[in-house]
Amino acid sequence: MTVVIGIAAALAALVVAGLVYSMLRARQVEGLLPPLGHFFEIDGKRLHYTDAGSGDAIVLIHGLAGNGRHFGYALTDLLAANHRVVAVDRPGSGHSDGIAGNFSLQTQARMIAGLIDHLALNKPLVVGHSLGGAVALTLAVLHPDKLRGVALLAALTRVIDTPPAAFRALRIRSTAVRHFVASVVAVPMSAINSAKSARAVFAPEPAPADFGIRGGGLLVQRPGAIFTASTELTEAPEQLAPIVARYGEIVIPVSILYGRSDEILDPMFHGEALPTLIPHARTALIDGGHMIPITAAATVATWIQRQCTEQCAAPA
Repeated sequence: MTVVIGIAAALAALVVAGLVYSMLRARQVEGLLPPLGHFFEIDGKRLHYTDAGSGDAIVLIHGLAGNGRHFGYALTDLLAANHRVVAVDRPGSGHSDGIAGNFSLQTQARMIAGLIDHLALNKPLVVGHSLGGAVALTLAVLHPDKLRGVALLAALTRVIDTPPAAFRALRIRSTAVRHFVASVVAVPMSAINSAKSARAVFAPEPAPADFGIRGGGLLVQRPGAIFTASTELTEAPEQLAPIVARYGEIVIPVSILYGRSDEILDPMFHGEALPTLIPHARTALIDGGHMIPITAAATVATWIQRQCTEQCAAPA
């Protein structure tokens, strides 16, 4: 009995230590990386976004476990020289509030559509990276009148049953277990493994040494951000399937850019094969991995501006 009590006490101490560390780390990270932009409230939840430049509008939507600072690393400034650029923290990521219940592409798309109206962006080009690409395509299906076209970067465009290896540990079916892991276990582990995780996401390219601060990579080291990422990864196949089934309804322009060496999502399956589902979609490949918005920012900016020139010049 004494041994059992001792083990229970040790486990309880570890749980408390995990909770305390996670809270303190979250505060530290938010002190290092405070909000840079503005907040828009919709359905009682706040979306954080940055708004830079002027001209034809571009909306940037980040991927899994990301935030708008990914684009702020270099891409936003490059695009803002000629365009109005709005980078959104998706719900539960960056400095945006989380949304109750299951992860929903539809809810996220509706909230971003509301932001587009609020900012009077007049049918922007919507750019989605990774999971943000699935949100952009959901906008194209459900709110086609809100945007001019969709430009996708290394995007999740089709249902995959097996998560990328770099994110597989985030797939947790039980909401209760997900809350426990996010609150107690994941933040310490994320801090310990941050360099390894960055290498996996950027591979085969090196992760920039300043990605944690300049690219906002540290913002995932908070319980809420980890819970959001775990929920999104777990629920994405179920949420994306009905959207994929409606790709044939998309009439606005769709283009996609992939790095040939992407080790997170398959460039062929999600990129080059996209015209089999959206016949008018245009695809292109460049050298690089999954994080081309950071590692190939100049090339990506040129490609996006070309899409905007072609799509924004077309009649609304």
